[in-house]
Amino acid sequence: MLNILVLLCGGTIGSRSEHGKISLAEGGTLSVIENYNKTHSGVSFTVKDASPISSEEIDDKFYLLLINFFKSFDLSGFDGVIITHGTDTLSFTAPLFSFACRDVRIPVIFVSASYVPDDVRSNAHRNFGDAVSIIKNGIKGIFSVSDGEAVFAPRLCEADWLSNRFTSFDGTPILNVENDKITVNNRELLKAVNEFQAKGIPINSLDNKILLITPYPGIDYSCFDLSAVSAVLHMTYHSATASSNGLKLFIEKCRSLGKNFYIAPIKTGDMYDSTAKILEYGAIPMYKISHEAALAKLKIAYNCDGEQRGEILNSNLYFEHI
Repeated sequence: MLNILVLLCGGTIGSRSEHGKISLAEGGTLSVIENYNKTHSGVSFTVKDASPISSEEIDDKFYLLLINFFKSFDLSGFDGVIITHGTDTLSFTAPLFSFACRDVRIPVIFVSASYVPDDVRSNAHRNFGDAVSIIKNGIKGIFSVSDGEAVFAPRLCEADWLSNRFTSFDGTPILNVENDKITVNNRELLKAVNEFQAKGIPINSLDNKILLITPYPGIDYSCFDLSAVSAVLHMTYHSATASSNGLKLFIEKCRSLGKNFYIAPIKTGDMYDSTAKILEYGAIPMYKISHEAALAKLKIAYNCDGEQRGEILNSNLYFEHI
Protein backbone atom coordinates (compact mmCIF):
# COMPACT_ATOMS: atom_id res chain seq x y z
CA MET A 1 0.00 0.00 0.00
CA LEU A 2 1.31 3.42 -1.00
CA ASN A 3 0.87 6.02 1.74
CA ILE A 4 0.58 9.64 0.63
CA LEU A 5 0.15 12.75 2.77
CA VAL A 6 -2.06 15.38 1.11
CA LEU A 7 -1.82 18.95 2.40
CA LEU A 8 -4.65 21.21 1.30
CA CYS A 9 -3.73 24.84 0.60
CA GLY A 10 -6.82 25.84 -1.35
CA GLY A 11 -6.60 27.46 -4.76
CA THR A 12 -8.77 26.61 -7.77
CA ILE A 13 -8.17 22.90 -7.22
CA GLY A 14 -9.98 23.32 -3.89
CA SER A 15 -12.76 25.58 -5.18
CA ARG A 16 -16.20 25.41 -6.76
CA SER A 17 -17.96 27.69 -9.21
CA GLU A 18 -21.47 28.85 -8.38
CA HIS A 19 -23.45 31.58 -10.12
CA GLY A 20 -20.38 32.75 -12.02
CA LYS A 21 -18.26 33.12 -8.87
CA ILE A 22 -15.30 30.89 -8.02
CA SER A 23 -14.59 30.49 -4.31
CA LEU A 24 -13.01 28.03 -1.91
CA ALA A 25 -15.22 25.11 -1.00
CA GLU A 26 -15.05 23.09 2.19
CA GLY A 27 -13.38 19.83 1.27
CA GLY A 28 -13.09 21.01 -2.32
CA THR A 29 -9.86 19.18 -3.06
CA LEU A 30 -11.29 15.92 -1.75
CA SER A 31 -13.12 15.49 -5.05
CA VAL A 32 -9.86 14.79 -6.90
CA ILE A 33 -9.01 12.13 -4.32
CA GLU A 34 -12.45 10.57 -4.62
CA ASN A 35 -12.16 10.60 -8.40
CA TYR A 36 -8.71 8.98 -8.26
CA ASN A 37 -9.97 6.22 -5.96
CA LYS A 38 -12.72 5.32 -8.43
CA THR A 39 -10.20 4.09 -10.98
CA HIS A 40 -7.15 3.22 -8.85
CA SER A 41 -6.36 1.08 -5.84
CA GLY A 42 -3.41 0.44 -3.57
CA VAL A 43 -3.05 4.05 -2.41
CA SER A 44 -3.93 5.41 1.02
CA PHE A 45 -4.33 9.17 1.43
CA THR A 46 -3.95 11.06 4.70
CA VAL A 47 -5.54 14.48 4.20
CA LYS A 48 -4.73 17.55 6.31
CA ASP A 49 -5.78 21.19 6.01
CA ALA A 50 -2.75 23.49 5.77
CA SER A 51 -4.69 26.75 5.93
CA PRO A 52 -6.61 26.70 2.62
CA ILE A 53 -6.53 30.09 0.92
CA SER A 54 -7.05 31.66 -2.50
CA SER A 55 -3.48 31.82 -3.76
CA GLU A 56 -3.72 35.47 -4.77
CA GLU A 57 -4.23 36.24 -1.05
CA ILE A 58 -1.05 34.43 0.05
CA ASP A 59 1.39 36.44 2.17
CA ASP A 60 4.52 35.80 4.21
CA LYS A 61 2.45 34.56 7.17
CA PHE A 62 1.12 31.79 4.96
CA TYR A 63 4.65 30.72 3.99
CA LEU A 64 5.69 30.38 7.61
CA LEU A 65 2.51 28.46 8.42
CA LEU A 66 2.90 26.05 5.49
CA ILE A 67 6.58 25.36 6.09
CA ASN A 68 6.15 24.84 9.84
CA PHE A 69 3.03 22.72 9.30
CA PHE A 70 4.90 20.53 6.82
CA LYS A 71 7.88 20.15 9.14
CA SER A 72 5.61 19.14 12.02
CA PHE A 73 4.86 15.78 10.37
CA ASP A 74 6.81 12.59 10.86
CA LEU A 75 7.19 11.62 7.21
CA SER A 76 8.76 8.23 7.90
CA GLY A 77 5.44 6.49 7.28
CA PHE A 78 4.74 8.23 3.98
CA ASP A 79 5.95 7.49 0.47
CA GLY A 80 5.31 11.01 -0.72
CA VAL A 81 3.47 14.29 -0.18
CA ILE A 82 1.03 16.13 -2.45
CA ILE A 83 0.41 19.80 -1.75
CA THR A 84 -2.61 21.37 -3.44
CA HIS A 85 -2.10 25.05 -4.26
CA GLY A 86 -3.53 27.83 -6.43
CA THR A 87 -1.93 28.62 -9.77
CA ASP A 88 -1.51 32.38 -9.37
CA THR A 89 1.31 32.35 -6.83
CA LEU A 90 2.58 28.79 -7.00
CA SER A 91 5.78 29.90 -8.77
CA PHE A 92 6.59 32.03 -5.71
CA THR A 93 5.69 29.40 -3.11
CA ALA A 94 7.55 26.51 -4.75
CA PRO A 95 11.11 27.95 -4.58
CA LEU A 96 10.73 29.30 -1.04
CA PHE A 97 9.28 26.02 0.20
CA SER A 98 11.95 23.99 -1.59
CA PHE A 99 14.81 25.98 0.01
CA ALA A 100 13.32 25.61 3.49
CA CYS A 101 12.49 21.91 3.05
CA ARG A 102 15.26 20.74 0.73
CA ASP A 103 16.24 18.01 3.22
CA VAL A 104 13.06 15.99 2.53
CA ARG A 105 13.94 12.50 1.28
CA ILE A 106 10.62 11.56 -0.31
CA PRO A 107 8.88 13.14 -3.33
CA VAL A 108 6.87 16.30 -2.63
CA ILE A 109 4.60 17.38 -5.48
CA PHE A 110 2.68 20.63 -5.79
CA VAL A 111 -0.53 20.32 -7.81
CA SER A 112 -2.90 23.01 -9.01
CA ALA A 113 -5.72 23.38 -11.49
CA SER A 114 -6.64 25.72 -14.32
CA TYR A 115 -10.37 25.28 -13.64
CA VAL A 116 -12.36 23.95 -10.67
CA PRO A 117 -12.34 20.13 -10.49
CA ASP A 118 -15.95 19.66 -11.65
CA ASP A 119 -15.37 21.74 -14.82
CA VAL A 120 -14.85 19.47 -17.84
CA ARG A 121 -11.93 21.71 -18.91
CA SER A 122 -10.09 21.21 -15.64
CA ASN A 123 -6.70 19.52 -15.41
CA ALA A 124 -7.16 18.98 -11.65
CA HIS A 125 -7.75 15.24 -11.87
CA ARG A 126 -4.93 14.62 -14.33
CA ASN A 127 -2.49 16.70 -12.29
CA PHE A 128 -3.36 14.84 -9.09
CA GLY A 129 -3.02 11.46 -10.79
CA ASP A 130 0.32 12.46 -12.32
CA ALA A 131 1.57 13.49 -8.86
CA VAL A 132 0.69 10.02 -7.56
CA SER A 133 2.54 8.47 -10.53
CA ILE A 134 5.71 10.39 -9.66
CA ILE A 135 5.45 9.24 -6.05
CA LYS A 136 4.93 5.64 -7.19
CA ASN A 137 8.23 5.91 -9.05
CA GLY A 138 10.01 6.97 -5.85
CA ILE A 139 11.61 10.03 -7.43
CA LYS A 140 13.00 12.18 -4.63
CA GLY A 141 12.78 15.95 -4.74
CA ILE A 142 10.27 18.79 -4.78
CA PHE A 143 8.32 19.36 -7.98
CA SER A 144 5.20 20.89 -9.48
CA VAL A 145 3.23 18.91 -12.04
CA SER A 146 0.70 20.28 -14.50
CA ASP A 147 -0.61 18.95 -17.83
CA GLY A 148 1.85 16.09 -17.85
CA GLU A 149 4.92 18.27 -17.21
CA ALA A 150 6.80 18.12 -13.92
CA VAL A 151 8.98 21.14 -13.16
CA PHE A 152 11.67 21.17 -10.49
CA ALA A 153 10.31 23.51 -7.80
CA PRO A 154 13.19 26.05 -7.62
CA ARG A 155 12.92 26.55 -11.39
CA LEU A 156 9.15 26.94 -11.65
CA CYS A 157 8.07 30.06 -13.58
CA GLU A 158 4.71 31.78 -13.54
CA ALA A 159 1.87 30.25 -15.55
CA ASP A 160 1.02 31.80 -18.88
CA TRP A 161 -2.07 34.00 -18.73
CA LEU A 162 -3.74 32.52 -21.82
CA SER A 163 -2.81 28.83 -21.76
CA ASN A 164 -2.40 28.45 -17.96
CA ARG A 165 0.82 26.57 -18.71
CA PHE A 166 3.72 26.59 -16.27
CA THR A 167 7.27 26.53 -17.59
CA SER A 168 10.70 25.71 -16.23
CA PHE A 169 13.34 28.44 -16.04
CA ASP A 170 15.80 26.19 -17.86
CA GLY A 171 13.31 25.74 -20.71
CA THR A 172 12.40 22.07 -20.23
CA PRO A 173 10.33 20.20 -17.60
CA ILE A 174 12.48 17.76 -15.67
CA LEU A 175 9.88 15.00 -16.22
CA ASN A 176 6.92 14.21 -18.42
CA VAL A 177 4.08 12.03 -17.18
CA GLU A 178 1.67 10.18 -19.43
CA ASN A 179 -0.62 7.35 -18.26
CA ASP A 180 1.60 6.51 -15.29
CA LYS A 181 4.70 6.45 -17.49
CA ILE A 182 7.55 8.77 -16.52
CA THR A 183 9.91 10.23 -19.12
CA VAL A 184 13.03 11.92 -17.77
CA ASN A 185 14.16 14.98 -19.75
CA ASN A 186 17.08 16.07 -17.57
CA ARG A 187 18.81 12.98 -16.19
CA GLU A 188 21.80 14.89 -14.87
CA LEU A 189 19.65 17.22 -12.76
CA LEU A 190 17.36 14.43 -11.57
CA LYS A 191 20.35 12.32 -10.49
CA ALA A 192 21.78 15.29 -8.58
CA VAL A 193 18.43 15.98 -6.90
CA ASN A 194 17.97 12.34 -5.89
CA GLU A 195 21.48 12.21 -4.42
CA PHE A 196 21.25 15.65 -2.77
CA GLN A 197 21.81 15.78 0.99
CA ALA A 198 21.73 18.99 2.98
CA LYS A 199 19.88 20.44 5.90
CA GLY A 200 16.71 22.42 5.32
CA ILE A 201 17.01 26.15 5.90
CA PRO A 202 15.16 27.32 9.03
CA ILE A 203 12.85 30.27 8.44
CA ASN A 204 11.70 31.83 11.68
CA SER A 205 10.61 35.19 10.32
CA LEU A 206 9.91 36.98 7.07
CA ASP A 207 9.41 40.39 8.68
CA ASN A 208 12.21 42.06 6.72
CA LYS A 209 10.66 42.88 3.36
CA ILE A 210 12.07 42.80 -0.18
CA LEU A 211 10.75 45.19 -2.81
CA LEU A 212 10.32 43.45 -6.19
CA ILE A 213 10.23 45.80 -9.19
CA THR A 214 9.10 44.81 -12.68
CA PRO A 215 10.61 47.00 -15.44
CA TYR A 216 8.51 48.67 -18.10
CA PRO A 217 9.15 51.59 -20.49
CA GLY A 218 8.80 54.95 -18.78
CA ILE A 219 8.93 53.61 -15.23
CA ASP A 220 9.30 56.43 -12.69
CA TYR A 221 11.52 55.24 -9.84
CA SER A 222 10.70 58.27 -7.71
CA CYS A 223 7.34 56.60 -7.01
CA PHE A 224 8.96 53.88 -4.90
CA ASP A 225 9.12 54.33 -1.13
CA LEU A 226 12.12 52.48 0.32
CA SER A 227 11.51 53.24 3.98
CA ALA A 228 9.93 49.89 4.84
CA VAL A 229 12.12 47.55 2.77
CA SER A 230 15.41 45.84 3.55
CA ALA A 231 16.56 45.39 -0.05
CA VAL A 232 15.38 45.81 -3.64
CA LEU A 233 15.15 43.14 -6.33
CA HIS A 234 14.76 44.44 -9.87
CA MET A 235 13.70 42.10 -12.64
CA THR A 236 15.15 42.29 -16.14
CA TYR A 237 13.70 41.97 -19.61
CA HIS A 238 14.32 38.69 -21.45
CA SER A 239 17.72 39.94 -22.69
CA ALA A 240 18.78 40.50 -19.07
CA THR A 241 18.48 44.25 -19.54
CA ALA A 242 16.80 47.21 -17.86
CA SER A 243 16.97 50.97 -18.33
CA SER A 244 20.42 52.12 -17.26
CA ASN A 245 19.34 55.75 -17.64
CA GLY A 246 16.40 55.32 -15.32
CA LEU A 247 18.25 53.27 -12.72
CA LYS A 248 21.35 55.38 -12.19
CA LEU A 249 19.80 57.76 -9.65
CA PHE A 250 17.61 55.08 -8.08
CA ILE A 251 20.56 52.79 -7.36
CA GLU A 252 22.41 55.77 -5.86
CA LYS A 253 19.36 56.43 -3.68
CA CYS A 254 19.31 52.81 -2.54
CA ARG A 255 22.99 52.93 -1.65
CA SER A 256 22.59 56.20 0.26
CA LEU A 257 19.86 54.58 2.37
CA GLY A 258 21.91 51.43 2.96
CA LYS A 259 19.57 49.28 0.86
CA ASN A 260 21.22 46.72 -1.40
CA PHE A 261 19.95 46.70 -4.98
CA TYR A 262 19.83 43.29 -6.69
CA ILE A 263 19.01 42.55 -10.31
CA ALA A 264 17.90 39.21 -11.78
CA PRO A 265 18.15 37.26 -13.88
CA ILE A 266 21.54 38.20 -15.31
CA LYS A 267 23.21 36.09 -17.98
CA THR A 268 26.86 35.14 -17.86
CA GLY A 269 29.15 35.99 -20.77
CA ASP A 270 28.66 38.98 -23.05
CA MET A 271 26.07 41.47 -21.81
CA TYR A 272 24.40 44.55 -23.18
CA ASP A 273 26.01 47.90 -22.45
CA SER A 274 22.96 48.98 -20.43
CA THR A 275 23.34 45.96 -18.14
CA ALA A 276 27.06 46.60 -17.71
CA LYS A 277 26.29 50.20 -16.70
CA ILE A 278 23.72 49.06 -14.14
CA LEU A 279 26.33 46.80 -12.55
CA GLU A 280 28.83 49.67 -12.58
CA TYR A 281 26.28 51.80 -10.71
CA GLY A 282 26.32 49.25 -7.89
CA ALA A 283 23.62 46.72 -8.71
CA ILE A 284 24.33 43.25 -7.33
CA PRO A 285 23.75 40.64 -10.06
CA MET A 286 21.96 37.36 -9.44
CA TYR A 287 23.04 35.12 -12.29
CA LYS A 288 20.93 32.57 -14.17
CA ILE A 289 18.13 32.36 -11.64
CA SER A 290 14.44 33.13 -12.04
CA HIS A 291 13.12 36.24 -10.34
CA GLU A 292 10.82 34.04 -8.22
CA ALA A 293 13.73 31.98 -6.88
CA ALA A 294 15.84 35.13 -6.46
CA LEU A 295 13.06 36.71 -4.40
CA ALA A 296 12.79 33.59 -2.25
CA LYS A 297 16.55 33.63 -1.56
CA LEU A 298 16.47 37.29 -0.62
CA LYS A 299 13.45 36.81 1.64
CA ILE A 300 15.29 34.07 3.51
CA ALA A 301 18.69 35.77 3.53
CA TYR A 302 17.46 39.12 4.82
CA ASN A 303 15.74 37.44 7.73
CA CYS A 304 19.00 35.77 8.82
CA ASP A 305 22.07 37.23 10.47
CA GLY A 306 24.83 38.75 8.36
CA GLU A 307 27.14 35.72 8.15
CA GLN A 308 24.37 33.29 7.25
CA ARG A 309 22.95 35.85 4.81
CA GLY A 310 26.14 35.78 2.79
CA GLU A 311 26.18 31.99 2.73
CA ILE A 312 22.61 31.85 1.43
CA LEU A 313 23.12 34.49 -1.24
CA ASN A 314 26.43 33.11 -2.48
CA SER A 315 25.51 29.43 -2.68
CA ASN A 316 23.40 27.29 -4.98
CA LEU A 317 20.84 26.28 -2.38
CA TYR A 318 18.89 23.66 -4.34
CA PHE A 319 19.95 23.72 -8.00
CA GLU A 320 18.12 26.99 -8.65
CA HIS A 321 20.91 28.27 -10.90
CA ILE A 322 20.78 26.90 -14.44
